Amino acid sequence: MIRLAIALAIGAGLAGPHAARAAEPSHPSAPHPSTPHPSTTPAQPSPPAPARPAPVPFAAELAAQPLPPARTAWTAMSEQAAWAALATATPATRQATRWRYALALIARDRAGEALGVLDVMAADDTGLAKVAAWRRARGVALGRLGRTDPAIAALDDPALATDPETCLWRMRILAEAGRAAPALGVLGCAMPALNARGAKARRPFILAAARAAIDAGRPGPARDWLDRLPATDAAAAVLHGEADRALGAAATSRRWFDLAARTGDP
Repeated sequence: MIRLAIALAIGAGLAGPHAARAAEPSHPSAPHPSTPHPSTTPAQPSPPAPARPAPVPFAAELAAQPLPPARTAWTAMSEQAAWAALATATPATRQATRWRYALALIARDRAGEALGVLDVMAADDTGLAKVAAWRRARGVALGRLGRTDPAIAALDDPALATDPETCLWRMRILAEAGRAAPALGVLGCAMPALNARGAKARRPFILAAARAAIDAGRPGPARDWLDRLPATDAAAAVLHGEADRALGAAATSRRWFDLAARTGDP
Protein backbone atom coordinates (compact mmCIF):
# COMPACT_ATOMS: atom_id res chain seq x y z
CA MET A 1 0.00 0.00 0.00
CA ILE A 2 2.76 2.44 0.93
CA ARG A 3 4.80 1.60 -2.17
CA LEU A 4 1.70 2.03 -4.34
CA ALA A 5 0.90 5.39 -2.78
CA ILE A 6 4.45 6.59 -3.27
CA ALA A 7 4.42 5.43 -6.89
CA LEU A 8 1.37 7.57 -7.51
CA ALA A 9 2.85 10.47 -5.57
CA ILE A 10 5.93 10.36 -7.79
CA GLY A 11 3.56 11.01 -10.64
CA ALA A 12 4.50 8.08 -12.78
CA GLY A 13 1.11 6.40 -12.45
CA LEU A 14 0.60 2.68 -12.39
CA ALA A 15 1.01 2.25 -16.14
CA GLY A 16 2.11 4.98 -18.51
CA PRO A 17 2.11 4.98 -22.28
CA HIS A 18 5.58 3.41 -22.29
CA ALA A 19 4.86 0.83 -19.57
CA ALA A 20 4.27 -1.90 -22.13
CA ARG A 21 5.75 -2.31 -25.57
CA ALA A 22 4.46 -4.41 -28.44
CA ALA A 23 6.23 -7.73 -28.76
CA GLU A 24 9.15 -7.69 -31.16
CA PRO A 25 8.70 -9.89 -34.23
CA SER A 26 10.45 -13.18 -33.81
CA HIS A 27 13.68 -13.70 -35.73
CA PRO A 28 13.69 -16.36 -38.42
CA SER A 29 15.31 -19.66 -37.57
CA ALA A 30 18.84 -20.18 -38.72
CA PRO A 31 18.83 -21.79 -42.18
CA HIS A 32 20.13 -25.29 -42.80
CA PRO A 33 23.81 -25.24 -43.75
CA SER A 34 22.96 -26.47 -47.24
CA THR A 35 20.43 -23.66 -47.78
CA PRO A 36 21.67 -20.29 -49.04
CA HIS A 37 21.42 -17.65 -46.33
CA PRO A 38 18.58 -15.20 -47.17
CA SER A 39 19.23 -11.50 -47.22
CA THR A 40 17.78 -9.86 -44.06
CA THR A 41 17.52 -6.30 -42.77
CA PRO A 42 19.00 -5.83 -39.26
CA ALA A 43 16.34 -5.04 -36.63
CA GLN A 44 16.36 -1.42 -35.50
CA PRO A 45 16.58 -0.79 -31.73
CA SER A 46 13.48 0.68 -30.12
CA PRO A 47 13.80 4.37 -29.22
CA PRO A 48 14.17 5.05 -25.47
CA ALA A 49 11.07 6.13 -23.57
CA PRO A 50 10.98 9.88 -23.03
CA ALA A 51 11.99 11.03 -19.55
CA ARG A 52 9.20 12.02 -17.16
CA PRO A 53 9.00 15.83 -17.00
CA ALA A 54 10.28 17.19 -13.69
CA PRO A 55 7.71 18.85 -11.43
CA VAL A 56 7.65 22.63 -11.31
CA PRO A 57 9.51 23.87 -8.17
CA PHE A 58 7.09 24.36 -5.29
CA ALA A 59 9.23 25.66 -2.41
CA ALA A 60 8.76 29.36 -3.16
CA GLU A 61 5.01 28.94 -3.61
CA LEU A 62 4.64 27.06 -0.31
CA ALA A 63 6.88 29.48 1.56
CA ALA A 64 4.69 32.39 0.45
CA GLN A 65 1.60 30.82 2.00
CA PRO A 66 0.81 31.58 5.68
CA LEU A 67 1.11 28.68 8.10
CA PRO A 68 -2.40 27.27 8.48
CA PRO A 69 -3.74 27.21 12.06
CA ALA A 70 -4.97 24.15 13.92
CA ARG A 71 -8.40 23.81 12.32
CA THR A 72 -7.06 23.86 8.76
CA ALA A 73 -3.52 22.54 9.21
CA TRP A 74 -4.35 18.94 8.31
CA THR A 75 -7.17 18.78 5.78
CA ALA A 76 -8.55 15.32 5.13
CA MET A 77 -9.70 14.04 1.76
CA SER A 78 -11.13 10.75 0.61
CA GLU A 79 -8.79 8.09 -0.71
CA GLN A 80 -10.62 8.11 -4.03
CA ALA A 81 -10.24 11.88 -4.43
CA ALA A 82 -6.57 11.78 -3.44
CA TRP A 83 -5.64 9.04 -5.88
CA ALA A 84 -7.61 10.65 -8.70
CA ALA A 85 -5.78 13.93 -8.14
CA LEU A 86 -2.39 12.22 -8.08
CA ALA A 87 -3.09 10.20 -11.21
CA THR A 88 -4.06 13.28 -13.24
CA ALA A 89 -1.47 15.73 -11.87
CA THR A 90 0.68 17.56 -14.39
CA PRO A 91 4.29 18.70 -13.83
CA ALA A 92 2.87 22.13 -12.92
CA THR A 93 0.48 20.74 -10.29
CA ARG A 94 2.25 17.59 -9.10
CA GLN A 95 4.01 19.05 -6.07
CA ALA A 96 0.94 20.91 -4.82
CA THR A 97 -1.09 17.71 -5.25
CA ARG A 98 1.48 15.73 -3.31
CA TRP A 99 1.39 18.37 -0.58
CA ARG A 100 -2.37 18.13 -0.14
CA TYR A 101 -2.10 14.34 -0.08
CA ALA A 102 0.63 14.40 2.59
CA LEU A 103 -1.49 16.66 4.82
CA ALA A 104 -4.50 14.39 4.32
CA LEU A 105 -2.42 11.36 5.33
CA ILE A 106 -1.33 13.11 8.53
CA ALA A 107 -4.97 13.97 9.25
CA ARG A 108 -5.74 10.25 9.03
CA ASP A 109 -2.73 9.32 11.23
CA ARG A 110 -0.95 7.54 8.37
CA ALA A 111 2.42 9.00 9.23
CA GLY A 112 4.58 6.50 7.38
CA GLU A 113 2.92 7.17 4.06
CA ALA A 114 2.91 10.92 4.69
CA LEU A 115 6.64 10.87 5.37
CA GLY A 116 7.24 8.99 2.13
CA VAL A 117 5.31 11.56 0.10
CA LEU A 118 7.10 14.47 1.80
CA ASP A 119 10.49 12.94 1.12
CA VAL A 120 9.59 12.37 -2.54
CA MET A 121 8.65 16.05 -2.73
CA ALA A 122 12.01 17.09 -1.30
CA ALA A 123 13.87 14.81 -3.70
CA ASP A 124 12.36 16.80 -6.58
CA ASP A 125 12.76 20.19 -4.88
CA THR A 126 15.51 20.45 -2.27
CA GLY A 127 14.41 23.97 -1.37
CA LEU A 128 11.49 22.50 0.57
CA ALA A 129 13.86 21.59 3.40
CA LYS A 130 13.98 25.30 4.26
CA VAL A 131 10.21 25.88 4.16
CA ALA A 132 8.54 26.03 7.59
CA ALA A 133 5.26 24.38 6.54
CA TRP A 134 7.04 21.40 4.98
CA ARG A 135 9.32 21.07 8.02
CA ARG A 136 6.30 21.14 10.33
CA ALA A 137 4.54 18.39 8.41
CA ARG A 138 7.67 16.24 8.30
CA GLY A 139 8.31 16.77 12.01
CA VAL A 140 4.77 15.68 12.87
CA ALA A 141 5.06 12.57 10.68
CA LEU A 142 8.41 11.64 12.25
CA GLY A 143 7.02 12.20 15.73
CA ARG A 144 4.05 9.92 15.11
CA LEU A 145 6.54 7.23 14.06
CA GLY A 146 8.40 7.58 17.36
CA ARG A 147 11.49 9.14 15.78
CA THR A 148 11.80 11.83 18.42
CA ASP A 149 15.17 13.43 17.66
CA PRO A 150 14.65 13.85 13.89
CA ALA A 151 11.12 15.11 14.61
CA ILE A 152 12.29 17.80 17.03
CA ALA A 153 15.09 18.75 14.63
CA ALA A 154 12.55 19.20 11.82
CA LEU A 155 10.39 21.43 14.05
CA ASP A 156 13.41 23.51 15.10
CA ASP A 157 12.88 26.46 12.76
CA PRO A 158 12.66 30.15 13.69
CA ALA A 159 9.38 30.46 11.81
CA LEU A 160 7.92 27.67 13.95
CA ALA A 161 9.23 28.76 17.34
CA THR A 162 5.99 30.43 18.44
CA ASP A 163 3.55 28.67 16.12
CA PRO A 164 0.86 27.16 18.41
CA GLU A 165 0.29 24.11 16.20
CA THR A 166 4.00 23.33 16.17
CA CYS A 167 4.24 23.85 19.93
CA LEU A 168 1.33 21.47 20.51
CA TRP A 169 2.92 18.71 18.47
CA ARG A 170 6.32 19.38 20.02
CA MET A 171 4.75 18.96 23.47
CA ARG A 172 3.11 15.68 22.52
CA ILE A 173 6.22 14.25 20.85
CA LEU A 174 8.41 15.14 23.84
CA ALA A 175 5.89 13.89 26.41
CA GLU A 176 5.44 10.55 24.65
CA ALA A 177 9.24 10.19 24.58
CA GLY A 178 9.44 10.73 28.35
CA ARG A 179 10.97 14.21 28.11
CA ALA A 180 8.64 15.83 30.59
CA ALA A 181 10.39 19.12 31.37
CA PRO A 182 10.75 20.41 27.79
CA ALA A 183 7.25 19.15 27.00
CA LEU A 184 5.74 21.22 29.79
CA GLY A 185 7.86 24.16 28.75
CA VAL A 186 5.95 24.65 25.49
CA LEU A 187 2.44 24.23 26.91
CA GLY A 188 1.78 27.96 27.06
CA CYS A 189 2.57 28.36 23.38
CA ALA A 190 0.47 25.27 22.53
CA MET A 191 -2.77 26.27 24.25
CA PRO A 192 -4.41 28.16 21.34
CA ALA A 193 -3.99 25.12 19.08
CA LEU A 194 -5.28 22.78 21.78
CA ASN A 195 -8.35 24.90 22.49
CA ALA A 196 -9.13 25.17 18.77
CA ARG A 197 -9.67 21.41 18.57
CA GLY A 198 -12.83 19.51 19.31
CA ALA A 199 -13.07 17.15 22.27
CA LYS A 200 -12.03 14.03 20.35
CA ALA A 201 -9.06 15.71 18.70
CA ARG A 202 -7.86 17.19 22.01
CA ARG A 203 -7.76 13.84 23.79
CA PRO A 204 -4.26 12.56 22.80
CA PHE A 205 -2.71 15.93 23.59
CA ILE A 206 -4.40 16.12 27.00
CA LEU A 207 -3.16 12.63 27.80
CA ALA A 208 0.34 13.66 26.73
CA ALA A 209 0.24 16.79 28.91
CA ALA A 210 -0.98 14.76 31.91
CA ARG A 211 1.72 12.14 31.32
CA ALA A 212 4.39 14.85 31.27
CA ALA A 213 3.04 16.44 34.46
CA ILE A 214 3.11 13.10 36.29
CA ASP A 215 6.62 12.34 35.05
CA ALA A 216 7.75 15.80 36.15
CA GLY A 217 6.44 15.20 39.70
CA ARG A 218 3.41 17.47 39.31
CA PRO A 219 0.42 15.17 39.93
CA GLY A 220 -1.92 18.02 40.88
CA PRO A 221 -1.78 19.72 37.45
CA ALA A 222 -1.99 16.27 35.87
CA ARG A 223 -5.36 15.70 37.58
CA ASP A 224 -6.53 19.10 36.32
CA TRP A 225 -5.72 18.03 32.78
CA LEU A 226 -7.43 14.67 33.18
CA ASP A 227 -10.61 16.25 34.53
CA ARG A 228 -11.18 17.51 30.98
CA LEU A 229 -11.74 13.93 29.79
CA PRO A 230 -14.73 11.65 30.47
CA ALA A 231 -14.50 9.53 33.61
CA THR A 232 -15.08 6.45 31.44
CA ASP A 233 -11.87 7.03 29.45
CA ALA A 234 -9.70 4.08 30.46
CA ALA A 235 -6.38 5.70 29.49
CA ALA A 236 -7.28 8.78 31.52
CA ALA A 237 -8.33 6.58 34.44
CA VAL A 238 -4.90 4.94 34.52
CA LEU A 239 -3.22 8.34 34.67
CA HIS A 240 -5.72 9.50 37.30
CA GLY A 241 -4.68 6.49 39.36
CA GLU A 242 -0.99 7.31 38.97
CA ALA A 243 -1.56 10.95 39.91
CA ASP A 244 -3.57 10.07 43.03
CA ARG A 245 -1.01 7.49 44.05
CA ALA A 246 1.71 10.15 43.79
CA LEU A 247 -0.45 12.40 46.00
CA GLY A 248 -0.76 9.65 48.61
CA ALA A 249 -4.47 8.97 47.95
CA ALA A 250 -4.12 5.19 47.81
CA ALA A 251 -7.84 4.33 48.04
CA THR A 252 -8.81 6.77 45.28
CA SER A 253 -5.93 5.52 43.18
CA ARG A 254 -7.20 1.93 43.44
CA ARG A 255 -10.69 3.02 42.38
CA TRP A 256 -9.28 4.65 39.25
CA PHE A 257 -7.30 1.54 38.40
CA ASP A 258 -10.40 -0.63 38.96
CA LEU A 259 -12.36 1.65 36.66
CA ALA A 260 -9.68 1.35 33.98
CA ALA A 261 -9.78 -2.44 34.31
CA ARG A 262 -13.55 -2.48 33.82
CA THR A 263 -13.78 -0.03 30.96
CA GLY A 264 -10.53 -0.55 29.07
CA ASP A 265 -9.54 -3.23 26.62
CA PRO A 266 -7.05 -5.94 27.64
